[in-house]
Amino acid sequence: MSDHQAQPTQDGPRMDQNETDDAAKAEGIIAQTAQDLPGQPHDIVREALAQRFEQSGVAASNDDLNGHADEVIKRSSGS
Repeated sequence: MSDHQAQPTQDGPRMDQNETDDAAKAEGIIAQTAQDLPGQPHDIVREALAQRFEQSGVAASNDDLNGHADEVIKRSSGS
């Protein structure tokens, strides 16, 4: 008789982790951009964010990028 037990299997769908992963990535991008570009104008910050989001594979609409740029400027100004 063997003491070997079968490994549990996943019978249901796996929870999609992409939303959580993307939210965590987005927060990291925003925080890092605030540190990297303090005092920069909105258009410079927005362009940097667009590049960083694209490079990380995280989707962001124009409205998202504008909002994130506002957040970066707010954080980097200490508000």
